[in-house]
This record gives sequence, C-alpha cells and structure tokens, in this order.
Amino acid sequence: MRSIIRFIVRYHVAILFLILESVALFLIYEQKTFHRQKMLAATLNISDRIEEEFSNMTSYFELGTVNDSLMAEMARMKMKVQQGGDGKLEPAWRIDTLDSLIYRFIPARVIKSEYTAFNNYIVIDKGSLDSIHPGMGVTSNYGVVGIVVSSSPHFSRVMSLLHHDIRISARLAKNGQLASLVWEGHHPQLASLRYLTYPSPVAVGDTIVTAGSSTYFPKGELIGTVEKKELEPGADFYKITVKLSTPFDRLHYVYLIENTLQKEQQNLEDGL
Repeated sequence: MRSIIRFIVRYHVAILFLILESVALFLIYEQKTFHRQKMLAATLNISDRIEEEFSNMTSYFELGTVNDSLMAEMARMKMKVQQGGDGKLEPAWRIDTLDSLIYRFIPARVIKSEYTAFNNYIVIDKGSLDSIHPGMGVTSNYGVVGIVVSSSPHFSRVMSLLHHDIRISARLAKNGQLASLVWEGHHPQLASLRYLTYPSPVAVGDTIVTAGSSTYFPKGELIGTVEKKELEPGADFYKITVKLSTPFDRLHYVYLIENTLQKEQQNLEDGL
C-alpha cells in the first residue's frame, strides 16, 4: 500500500495530466462530429492494417497447400504433353486411365538435397504407399533430377545427377545425336557429355535432353546446355562440358516418373 502511495505522490502530475487528457478527448468525441469521425477513421485504419497483416501471414502459411495443388496440376499437364496432345486438360478419368498412358507424373516435395559430396542423394516425401519404387526417374520444372534407388512407406531416396555412378542416356536436341551424361564430381552445376562422335555440329549453348531409350525418362526431358566443347588431336569423341539446368542447391519440388511399360521393356531387354 505504501508503495502505491509513494508512486502516486511521485507521479501525481503525470497521472493528473492523463486523466484530464482522457476527459477532454471523451468530451470532444461526444460533442464534435468532425473530431469523432477523425478518431473513428484513425481507429479503422489501424484495424485494417492489423487485418491486412494477419491475412498476409495466413496466406504465407497456406503457400504449401497452394504449391502442392499447382504441382499436381502441372503433373497432369506433363502427362497430357507426353501423349502428344495440345496441352489442354482432359477429364480426370481420362488422365488417370493408366492403360492409355506410357508415363505418369507424381509430384513430391524435397526433404533434403545434397550437392557438395562426391555421391549425392535427395530425399522426398513420397514412398511405397504412394506407389513410388526404385527405378523411377525424377525430374523437375528445371530439368532432370535423378533416379529413385530406395523407398520406405512415406519417403524415397533419389540418386541425383550429382552422383559418380549415374549414367543418363542423352542426345542433342537439335539433331537427335546420342551421347551419355556423367558427373565427374568437380562442380554441382557441371557434368560431362561422353561419346558424342566427331564430326558433329555441336556448339556452345546447344540444348541437351534425355534420349528416351531408357526406362527411366521419356524422350526430351531437359538436362542442360553445352558449356564448353573440346576435341583433342586424333580423337574420335568430343570432350563436352554441360551446364545442368537443375539447381540442386535450391530444389524444393520434383516429379516422379512412372513408366507404365517399364517391366515389359526391361523383360524384353533382359531377354536379348
């Protein structure tokens, strides 16, 4: 009680001022329409600002759901393009009829993406419960990502292009000449294109895409562009450096590619 009394005595001037100021504002608000409107406008402005910030914050937390929806829609568009269509969406029952498709694209989120080791892997949030299995190709809006090597019920592990053991059948987009893409571990954005024979009209800036000869990827998925080409005297093959189109250091969403004829093709190739 003594503390309260000492506080009032010490700050009695400020307390009296606040009381009188409050009374004055109340009287102005009650008697003057102009001032009342100004105060209401100021209050509403503050309220609107708070609601706007809250709405922005809510929208931010909903971005994950929006991105998932967009990825699913883009997966359907990619399936339509693979069928040779004009890109217009067909009814869902036609898109989902597997016997009418060769490839099915399944969107997934990247949980972890390695890119600094000699053998790099990516972990995604789809697994065997989502029909994901080893041997499925993985791509993104940027280009080819890698190949699924193992799956648990809810997650899968992907061997990325940045792995010493991966080999991707590739071709020059402009003339279809075949080659093989490998990563030699030097830079997370650069790979080597092997077995491109001389002479070939290859030039810096040429687009490199998947050949479509394996069961992992459809024909024409983007891999990257020619960064540098060399031909040693007497050599039969170019030494070509490819700048990969996929930014593995900021990869957030991917598509898993299900080849519905994969087993049939593999059985035939194994019997040759």
